Amino acid sequence: MRVDLLADTSTDAIRRYLALLRKQSGGRPVLYTVRSVGEGGRFGGSTDEYLRLNEVGLRAGCEMLDLEAARDGPPMRDMIARAARLGIGIVGSFHELGPMPSQEGVTTALRRCCLGGAAAVAKFVGVASEPSHALLVHSAAAAAELPVPHIALAMGPFGRMSRVLNATLTPVTHPLLPAAAAPGQLSVAEITAVRRSLGYLPSKEFFLFGTPTKHSPSPAIHNAGFEANGCGHTYGTVETDEVSVALEAIRKPSFGGGSITIPLKEALLPHADELSEAATVIGAINTLTRAADGRLLADNTDWVGIRNLLAAGLRQRHGGAAPAELCALVLGAGGTARAACHALRQLGAAQLYVFNRTREKAEALGAAFDAVPLSGDLDAAVGGLPQLHLLVSCIPGSAGVAPSDALLRRHSPVVLDAAYRPRDTPLLAAARRAGCTAFEGVEMLAEQAYAQCETWTGLPAPKRAILKALTEKLRRDDFGAVPSFDTFLSAP
Repeated sequence: MRVDLLADTSTDAIRRYLALLRKQSGGRPVLYTVRSVGEGGRFGGSTDEYLRLNEVGLRAGCEMLDLEAARDGPPMRDMIARAARLGIGIVGSFHELGPMPSQEGVTTALRRCCLGGAAAVAKFVGVASEPSHALLVHSAAAAAELPVPHIALAMGPFGRMSRVLNATLTPVTHPLLPAAAAPGQLSVAEITAVRRSLGYLPSKEFFLFGTPTKHSPSPAIHNAGFEANGCGHTYGTVETDEVSVALEAIRKPSFGGGSITIPLKEALLPHADELSEAATVIGAINTLTRAADGRLLADNTDWVGIRNLLAAGLRQRHGGAAPAELCALVLGAGGTARAACHALRQLGAAQLYVFNRTREKAEALGAAFDAVPLSGDLDAAVGGLPQLHLLVSCIPGSAGVAPSDALLRRHSPVVLDAAYRPRDTPLLAAARRAGCTAFEGVEMLAEQAYAQCETWTGLPAPKRAILKALTEKLRRDDFGAVPSFDTFLSAP
């Protein structure tokens, strides 16, 4: 937050701006900055006024303060000490607006910006008058051997490469902004494009393992997520039902992770070095990740997608007054059904029923999740339930299994059909006729993919980029429009 650029820098106004920024940014960390005229900003007041403005950011709990190293002294050291006690990080900064110093001069400035070890990040910014200056600041930072991460930038058109090379807290602009905050500033997309073309981005191979995978939208989803999050990773498919074929790809040094679909969700589980809590409880996996230390980590994000959709459905159906005694029904007994049972227990389902035409499978799943097993004719099995709030189908859409319209109208449950091919399953058709809140399998696919993307990139899933790529893929496949996707993409 550039406080010196605000129209009103009174304490109350800054607090309002901060509250708005936190709300609009989803609570992301705030770097609070007051930049002086002498360092390229608009603040022209005294050191006392400079510290007063920074005091507002300190008291507001901003995660980081950018403090100018040239103002170092007892008053600022007192502020830094209080910031440390509050867990607030300090960026020690210096902006040279005159001729670019020598490499030794930049190194000296960066060491001063460490503020005697009090800074969490050291920052130097100069003005590039020739292309070599972009490399000069980068080399000077490396030569300084700083004890903390650094920001080393050269402003202006000739210095743009320094922004590509900088690895910590690189300031960026955005196409929607009226102007860049500093000369030569680039957007995330521009920096990422150059880094990708030069091979600077971390690059691993990710795959979808299982069969069939030929028409899966997962490559479109994850390649879009990787690109939007600034990664050089690629995502493809390995069409196989054999564990040995999957392991051949998994054991390659370039392997970064993958999605697991049928029939390998349980078969690959024993080959992981570590299981997440969810994967252990569910007993099936859909996500593999190669950790930095080489371990193969296994997780299950299917349950996350199921939980998120059902929770949204309950809010739509009941508002803030969801039923106290949630009653839920799961159709099927495979890996996805296990994920559904886990999701429903996490949602607080007090009464859980599992239905499968094979009694033994229903009993096995029921025993694993303390659920009541049902089998035989579906309507006869569930017709006596006094209530039903949630219904999740985890069987092939072509199986044709669905409760009667009368039963659905009587209970009006929130319905999720995990199958998305064919799209118009008998269950979804019956649920819509009965006026139920219903979710498609492709919506679950997107939700679980967001969780995978965050695991693999370490960043929030770029939902807009992912949904745009997914809807384009579905359109090419004549899948038809998904209303919830269109609503999300049309929102400002």
